[in-house]
Amino acid sequence: MATHGATAAAPPAATATVASGFLGWRILAWCTLVMGLSAPGQTIGVSVFIDRFVADLGLTRAEVSGAYLVGTVLGALSLPAIGGLVDRRGARLAMAAIGFGFGAALIGMGAVQGLVTLAIAFVGIRALGQGGLMLVGQTNITLWFERRRGFAMALSLTISSGIMSLAPIAFALMIDGVGWRGAWVLIGIGVWLTVVPIALVWIIDRPSAVGQVPDGSVTPLVAPALRQPPRQRTVAEALRSPAFWSVNLISMLTAAFATGATFHHFAILAARDIGEAQAAAVFLPQVVGMVAAGFSFGWAADRIPARALLPASAGVLALGLGLATVVTPGALAIAYGIMLGAAQGAIRSTAAVVLPRWFGVANIGAIRGIETAMMVGASALGPLVFALGNDAAGGYGPVLAVTAVLALFAGALAAAVRPPDSAVGCAEAG
Repeated sequence: MATHGATAAAPPAATATVASGFLGWRILAWCTLVMGLSAPGQTIGVSVFIDRFVADLGLTRAEVSGAYLVGTVLGALSLPAIGGLVDRRGARLAMAAIGFGFGAALIGMGAVQGLVTLAIAFVGIRALGQGGLMLVGQTNITLWFERRRGFAMALSLTISSGIMSLAPIAFALMIDGVGWRGAWVLIGIGVWLTVVPIALVWIIDRPSAVGQVPDGSVTPLVAPALRQPPRQRTVAEALRSPAFWSVNLISMLTAAFATGATFHHFAILAARDIGEAQAAAVFLPQVVGMVAAGFSFGWAADRIPARALLPASAGVLALGLGLATVVTPGALAIAYGIMLGAAQGAIRSTAAVVLPRWFGVANIGAIRGIETAMMVGASALGPLVFALGNDAAGGYGPVLAVTAVLALFAGALAAAVRPPDSAVGCAEAG
């Protein structure tokens, strides 16, 4: 252990380590795969099974949706503790434990008998899959990159989203072959056979554990006069910081409003005389917008202060919601899809870079766990907000307008909030 410490501290040894091969990109690849394997706990994966739950469990669609809401909210409550586990025990052991638990929860999905057991199973797969695996993967990548963190996170989130997009096809084939209960068992075993070995064999907690440094280079993040690293803030300090809440507010509003608009997608567009076929086609530009904004905001986050990027993220969300009130078939429908997707990609990449820059990485798992928990909880409430707004006003126009204004308000607040003092030494001046 003394040898490793000396290697990490001495510049010549660090250079030799970099020359022999920076491991960060391999860590990113494994974490990205693991994040993609969270698909069975994501809405895109669960959606394939909804009709089977309704038909075989004797439940209404509303009851299944309610169970999913309860499972999502309760599952989100565990994320701060999961983030703390990553900080204390490292990504390797945390990922292995989460992967084992996630596999068990997926197998349990195949044994549900009614509303209560379904809700309990949803808690498990949402907490450990949609929450836990995504959180541990992003946290581990955060520790391996600093100067190129924005690009690394954008790349990882884009590829993992692509992996998730394949899940419905794979799950449908499994259901055709072994039934929906058997499919859940196979998926759970598959997670055991992939996530746990990846964690135990290939995941490394942080660069210093193998004598390396973030980015594989000792090149400073900023100019020589501003080289001091960010202060490693505690969770309590982060929660007392207006800067944390400026990020969190935009994350929550984006999760709630984008999920609400997507959940009621066909009804919103039908009210604007857009047929089901074209409404379905709008999902493609939505994915394009998410990927493009994820990369562009991730690239920009390495170079531009967050005080510019956060309001921009909120502005994109407001524009997407505003377009929904005037959307018509054709170009406006495509623009709406692009903007709604771009809002999600923008804040995901921005938050992934800004939080460790402002608060350090010593407690980033717990800090991001709280942010993710609140974001997931907000996403569960979004569809309900849109439904109630539609019922109250007799249409989606008013609720879309109000949510667009709220997004602009959140952006204005973010522009007015200064980052933590120590962040000025981390390219956050101005």
